Amino acid sequence: MANSAAPWAARNWHELEQAEFARTLTDRLNRLALEDRFDAIVIAADPETLGQMRESYHDGLLERLVAEIDKNYTHAPIPEIERRLRDHAVKA
Repeated sequence: MANSAAPWAARNWHELEQAEFARTLTDRLNRLALEDRFDAIVIAADPETLGQMRESYHDGLLERLVAEIDKNYTHAPIPEIERRLRDHAVKA
């Protein structure tokens, strides 16, 4: 019986971890924007994480936000990510 709860528990821990990552990353990006550490930013994340991040964008970050890409590039090789970002910039 204990094994039947494992997938549910793992899923909730994963969701909590993902939400914490989104909050931490957004806090850091907000801070860097307020410190004027970058002029423009493109944020790429899976749709769920991107939605969580949007909830905490500071106006300073929004002013610098050039684009959002709702794609998960976690396992993509760097050259592929670079190509996709260039392709996205051309379309924008």
